[in-house]
This record gives sequence, C-alpha cells and structure tokens, in this order.
Amino acid sequence: MTKKEIREKALYWIGAESWDGDQFAPHLDDAIEEARGEMERAAGREWPQPLGDDESPDMPLWAQAAMAEYGAYMMLRDGSPEKRERSAAHYARYHQAVSRIRMKEDERVVFTGI
Repeated sequence: MTKKEIREKALYWIGAESWDGDQFAPHLDDAIEEARGEMERAAGREWPQPLGDDESPDMPLWAQAAMAEYGAYMMLRDGSPEKRERSAAHYARYHQAVSRIRMKEDERVVFTGI
C-alpha cells in the first residue's frame, strides 16, 4: 500500500464522511509516520524518513494496515465515548502488530558455545 492508501484506509475506519479530511490530514499523516517509525524501531531499524504519498513502506501488508489502525486510533481517541471505544480496538490491533514484529526480531537469537 502507498502512504495515500494507508491514509484512505484510516479515514474510512474513522468515518471520513463526518470529518474534514483536509483539516485532519496533517495530523493523520503524522500519526501514520509515528506508527511507521515505532514499527521500524521494533524491527531493529533506524527511524525512517517520511514517505511521499505515492511511496510504500518496506513492510508486509499486515504491518501497513496496522499503520492505518494507529492513525484511526489517534484521530478517534479524544472523541465521544463511542469513538474512544472504537479507538481502543484500533490501538489493540496496532499494538498486536508491533508485538508481532518484536517477536519476529526475537526469533533471530543465535545460541553459541553450547
């Protein structure tokens, strides 16, 4: 997915028809980049440079979808109780993806001197 597609997925999840996309797009882009950076660090890589709209992150699709989950979480977390409840579900899925990345990184442990 491109960054633009990730943004569109997040906007769909938050109910973009009720949001002014132009007003919230910069905040959503920041959230997507924050999620991407955290996932890159979980994989043991350096914090990446921001993506352009037509660029795709070097991650599996499930991780790219998790970036949209985090974006939706960030946009919904300060809303009504219903929106906060929805945001918690998005955050849980994002957190699960980060944990999955960390687990994959931990699988690379090499035992020596046995």
